[in-house]
Amino acid sequence: MSVGFAIIGSNFITDTFIKGLQQCSQAKLVGIYSRDPAKAQAKFTQHYGQPDAGIAFGSLEALCACSDVDAVYIASPNSLHFAQSKQCLLAGKHVLLEKPACSNQAQLSELIELANQQKKLLAQGILSFSSPIYDRFKECVNKLGKIERYHGEYCQRSSRLDLLLKGELPNTFNPEFSNGALMDLGIYPMAPMVALFGSPTNLKAQGKLLSTGVDGMGEIQFDYPDMLASIAYSKITLGQNIIEIQGENGRLTVHSTSLFERLELELINGENISIEGVDNVGAMRSQIVAFCQDVQSGTLLPSKVSHQISLAIQQLLDATRKQLGVIYPQDLEN
Repeated sequence: MSVGFAIIGSNFITDTFIKGLQQCSQAKLVGIYSRDPAKAQAKFTQHYGQPDAGIAFGSLEALCACSDVDAVYIASPNSLHFAQSKQCLLAGKHVLLEKPACSNQAQLSELIELANQQKKLLAQGILSFSSPIYDRFKECVNKLGKIERYHGEYCQRSSRLDLLLKGELPNTFNPEFSNGALMDLGIYPMAPMVALFGSPTNLKAQGKLLSTGVDGMGEIQFDYPDMLASIAYSKITLGQNIIEIQGENGRLTVHSTSLFERLELELINGENISIEGVDNVGAMRSQIVAFCQDVQSGTLLPSKVSHQISLAIQQLLDATRKQLGVIYPQDLEN
């Protein structure tokens, strides 16, 4: 039986979700909630050719009351994830959260506890973990032998930066929405590092804060016993979007930190391997399939991004923001 999904949000990532869902026999789209129902109806027209192809929910209460909705994909601004997830879980819905899961670790811990109490699946979606070549990525890392260095970057100038420079306040640079370069981009190179090597013993962060109080760019050095580890991220400059892992036997380069589009393994014995991934729709499809399989199996433990990894990532995000001086209103509520 297919899992009936509702979507919260009407931004570009929901287009990717719908396209991925359309390729997944295990799921179906029931409806979309947006503060502007016309935007939800426009999504149905865009993807299904007619505005009434699903329910345009006018409120979150209506979505939660719909018996056809089994699970909710939440792609709203970061600051809304906690309250919306809580409402959906209490209504008996499974929840798939777009990254970052919450504004801070305290919120995420509360959601995980609530999901367990409600016996519902709560999962954070990070597309790179759902890439079909992610398992090959881990195999390649094992071929490197002892790891000496991990470095990841995601530096991409935001299309909304010019609005900020003109004196406007786009959501992407608004602390009210728990945004900034770290939460939006820095999480991508950070997440595989945590998944591979666990949490570091310490970190040292530096960055550039914008007039709004969020970070525009930053660098973090992480302390691990036997290797050097760092990430760089930016929403105000154009840079690289790669991960490089160096070991005693060679190096592995990941192209597209957020998606794992291609792997290039170069070993000192002369072996060179290139592995192609898929586009963002293909990765999203894999993410939806895995989530549906978890729901249908009855597990409360997500198979792609575990609760342990999600909590570890959120803890590092919190620690980095503390060093940078980035404070969200949600931090003052805990």
